[in-house]
Amino acid sequence: MDNVNSLIIKNNRSLGVVLALISILLAFSSCNESPKFKDLIYEASQINPWLDTVQYRFLVINVFNSNIVSKQSRFSSISYAEKNDGSYENSNKPDTLKNFESKDTIITSPVAFGNIPLPIKTIIKIKDAFQKNNKDKTFGGLYFKPMISTRDHLHLTYSISPYDADAKKVYFAQAIEIDPCPPMVCATMLEQ
Repeated sequence: MDNVNSLIIKNNRSLGVVLALISILLAFSSCNESPKFKDLIYEASQINPWLDTVQYRFLVINVFNSNIVSKQSRFSSISYAEKNDGSYENSNKPDTLKNFESKDTIITSPVAFGNIPLPIKTIIKIKDAFQKNNKDKTFGGLYFKPMISTRDHLHLTYSISPYDADAKKVYFAQAIEIDPCPPMVCATMLEQ
């Protein structure tokens, strides 16, 4: 009898996963449009508390959509602060990146979503370089431009640039691409 109950539970879980996937596919097909992504700003006021490399190693960016069935729906992102011990400081209340006033990025090719770990050391380097080269400007945070990874041509990722909040200006010349994990090995990103 235990084997029968175990089999029923496994089949119910599998059925739940299949139904969830079908719902997502129907949501995309009912919209009859390609997914749209917003350019985002991760404000300095949100980032600064995490810029302690003794305590934190990554900000892990996840794709987020609060209303996937709406035709006006746009993908955004949320962020978790990963501590050096692998736990997450803000797992119950992740940071929400703000929409930037820009045209939507529409992705028509197949796209895979994964975690996008942004090393704290990389953020510090971007911030320090911005402040060194722009002494009269205020570091307002990071600008995130959605794109398909140039490395695997499948995963959604972002080009990240420093942002001057006072001038509402993005410094594209200083942009870097961050890699999703997987397929990148997260541990190697600590070297950056």
